Amino acid sequence: GKDSFLALRQWIALKRREDKIEWEEILDRIILLTSFDGTTKRIAHQDTTIDDARRQAKALGLSLLAVPLHPGKEYVKSIDEALDFVRTQQGAETFSLVFGDLRLEVVKDWRDNYLGHLGRLEYPLFGVDYDELFHDLQLSGVPCTITSCEFGKDLHERACEEVYVGREFDAELREACVECGWDDFGEDGEFHTVARVW
Repeated sequence: GKDSFLALRQWIALKRREDKIEWEEILDRIILLTSFDGTTKRIAHQDTTIDDARRQAKALGLSLLAVPLHPGKEYVKSIDEALDFVRTQQGAETFSLVFGDLRLEVVKDWRDNYLGHLGRLEYPLFGVDYDELFHDLQLSGVPCTITSCEFGKDLHERACEEVYVGREFDAELREACVECGWDDFGEDGEFHTVARVW
C-alpha cells in the first residue's frame, strides 16, 4: 500500500544521503517481501492479490519474495524460511527489514519482539508528520487506491461515506477522514490501499 511505498522511498533516500550509496547499487540490494494466503492468493488486509504485488515489483524493477501462508504454520517461521532462502541464494548474511508503520507502538513492538531476530528492523516513517508523507506521495506521482475499508466501520461510531473501495487517496479523502474522526492515513486499519506504480 501507500505506506510501504512511502517507506521504500524514504529508505532509499536515507541510504543515498547517509551511506552515500548510488541509486543502482541500492536497487540491486532491495527485495520486496510480502506474505499472502497460500490458498486464495490474497494479501491480507490489503485485499489485493499476489499478482498485484508481482505487477508492482516488475514496474519498480525490483525482485519480490512472495511468502505463502498456510494454516497450521507459524507466520514468523514462514518469513524466517523465506529469508533463509535469500541467504542461501544471494549469500546475504544480514538484512534490513523495512516497514511502513506510521505511529502504532503496539504494531512496532510486536515486530521488534517477534521479527527482531531476523535482521535489522527499520521504520523510516515512524513518527513522521502526515503532511510531510502526503507531500512526498504527491511528489512521487503514484496514485494510491483504496482496496479495503471494512474495518473502518467497526472501529468508529461514525461512518465515513467518502471512504470506499476504488476511491483514490487524496487531500479530500484525508479531510473527510478527519471530519469523521478517522485517522487520515488509515493507520488504525480504517482502510488499505494499493500503490499503482505501473
